[in-house]
Amino acid sequence: MKPKTIGYGFTKNTGNYENVKVYLEYEIDETDDIKDVFDKAESQALRLFDDEAEIKSKSRELNRLSRELASLKSTTRLTVEQGIEGLSLIYARWQAAVELLEKHGISVEEEFPQFNVDGLPEIIRSALDKDAKEEELDDIHE
Repeated sequence: MKPKTIGYGFTKNTGNYENVKVYLEYEIDETDDIKDVFDKAESQALRLFDDEAEIKSKSRELNRLSRELASLKSTTRLTVEQGIEGLSLIYARWQAAVELLEKHGISVEEEFPQFNVDGLPEIIRSALDKDAKEEELDDIHE
């Protein structure tokens, strides 16, 4: 009497406290060669294991890269916010200096024509614009 089913399986450790279990079972009939079916099951099970192990490896790599990206986003946001905070201080000091000079009768535009008085504060003002800042930060994180 010949068996009606034949199977092949194993459990393999993939590292990181994870295992992959593979088991294949085939129905056979009187005309099938048991050894050929068993060899086929073994071959396919090993191929499935390789595919599963590769998927787990890629999944771990994807998780690692996702955590790294989140960290970079956080660092970038912090760096941008610190830069904007620095620009705020520079702008406040710029305004105070211009007011002090004008208070003493010195026109920044006349005395220091090499400085584009309107341009520099505008650059800083645009950086301080809260809506623009949030939009730029969101663009960085996409």
